[in-house]
Amino acid sequence: MQDLSQFINPQKPPSEDELREAIVKMARTEPAKYMATWRKAMMLSNHWNFWARAYSATPPIGLR
Repeated sequence: MQDLSQFINPQKPPSEDELREAIVKMARTEPAKYMATWRKAMMLSNHWNFWARAYSATPPIGLR
């Protein structure tokens, strides 16, 4: 199964509008694929948030 990363070219990433249009198109034409991709993103979001906080320039309030 392909996911939204297929829309990302690291050399020339899409604009926000282009990415939004691709997501809307997927939601309209392939709702099951859209929901599976959305669920995968939600499951990974805690992981992303953890690493985003871990590598942020400002430490969390409790660690200052």
